[in-house]
Amino acid sequence: QDGTLKAQENFFSKSHSAVHFFYETGGLKAAGLYIDNKKDSTWNYYNRDSVLILSEEYNSGRLHGKTKTYYDSDVKSLNNENKVYEIKNWDNGIQDGLWEQYFLDGTLKMTSSFNAGKREGEHLFFYPSGQLNFEGSYQEDKKIGEWKYYDMSGEIDTILYFK
Repeated sequence: QDGTLKAQENFFSKSHSAVHFFYETGGLKAAGLYIDNKKDSTWNYYNRDSVLILSEEYNSGRLHGKTKTYYDSDVKSLNNENKVYEIKNWDNGIQDGLWEQYFLDGTLKMTSSFNAGKREGEHLFFYPSGQLNFEGSYQEDKKIGEWKYYDMSGEIDTILYFK
């Protein structure tokens, strides 16, 4: 309404375009490609301070590949990249494969995995020190078997059994 640019779309052909979305202040909000009016390739999303907060890979409008969520901060890693909070893997719009979360210092916080949209296999969660907090397994998106919970010294605190 006030004439501020909200979006810009540059066409390479009838079906391919590069799109940029902007905040009211003019800063870049999101950028990516459309093929046949569907998100494709890598899409990046930024906060109001122009810090990358999310990167997604698409194929024909569906998440396909990795999504990386970054800490909404200007704290950088040693190679000057934004700090990763979470990495998920996708196969044609369905979460599939390794799922990891990290503490701000880059230490692994959690690792789990999905098979065709359901949690499957070992699930590990860590304290910021890197010490194991708890571990267990999923089958068909349900907890199964023995789940062990540890105190900060590494001693088993609790054991739960799931059928």
